[in-house]
Amino acid sequence: MLQYLMPIIFSTIIWFMNYFVLKSVKYGILISTLIVIFVWVSMGLNQKKPSGFSRVLYFISMMSFAIFSQLFVYFLIADIFKIPRLYVFFLTLILTGYGYLNSRNIYVQKYDVGLGKRIVQLTDVHIGPANRENRVEKVIQITNKLKPDIVLITGDLADMSTKLDSHMFDSLKKIKAPKYMIHGNHEFYDGKKKIEEQLKTADIKILNDESVYIKDLTILGADYKSDPEIVINKTKIKGKSILMIHEPLGEKAAAKHKIDLVLSGHTHGGQFFPFTIFVNLFFKFTRGIHDYKGSKIIVSMGTLTWGPQVRIGSRNQIIVID
Repeated sequence: MLQYLMPIIFSTIIWFMNYFVLKSVKYGILISTLIVIFVWVSMGLNQKKPSGFSRVLYFISMMSFAIFSQLFVYFLIADIFKIPRLYVFFLTLILTGYGYLNSRNIYVQKYDVGLGKRIVQLTDVHIGPANRENRVEKVIQITNKLKPDIVLITGDLADMSTKLDSHMFDSLKKIKAPKYMIHGNHEFYDGKKKIEEQLKTADIKILNDESVYIKDLTILGADYKSDPEIVINKTKIKGKSILMIHEPLGEKAAAKHKIDLVLSGHTHGGQFFPFTIFVNLFFKFTRGIHDYKGSKIIVSMGTLTWGPQVRIGSRNQIIVID
């Protein structure tokens, strides 16, 4: 159900932003509506009959979302200060071009929290029309070069805009370390049972409010939208402890139960302006490492991008924890 509701909500937001940008243009309402239909068609084709053509449509529709969402805010500011909209339009195109180039890079972010093991966190890979085999292969290569003891995937491995394929996760088997994963919101949109079936070929263990103990380290996985107290209360913690929770909302439970480290993703660090600002309205921690009453909180900006392949004020990152 959610996979059908999300495009409706998303498209409605796009229409209002587009109309604000285009309201002074002849046929602004019609053009705004056509753009929304274009987004619907591109997402629907990739979910039902993915092809090179559908991926091009998806790329164009998502880039238009990135451009119009920036223009929405920039035009508001420009109108207040009487700055010609044409100047702002060209500046936005330049920024979006930079954001696209920035999104092609994957950075390694290292943190030392004294775990006694090397952990690599992957999150929000969003395998689908934007992030295909070549991008995933790059993630695998970087991960293996880091020589982790364990790889933890904190959700949104698949993207809601893709048709699930029985072999789409096969390449992840090449990661040379034990792999544990929790679900994110996109696994719920796609249907987490379907995802779990596909993941069997990749040797990835799903932790649905479950935990695993590996040589002086307890790893707890909170299912998406589940209270982290559920998995914490039914786990006998031994040694150091890590809580995986997709959205960065586990700090209070972690501090209460003296969990050493919480790993989250979901926010993408906002990915690009204006969402780099807006994301802070919804989450206390949106990127980086934080101390919260004795627990360490790490929020990744995401291994790859969601939707538009644009990074402005954020970056793709693979996190290494020692």
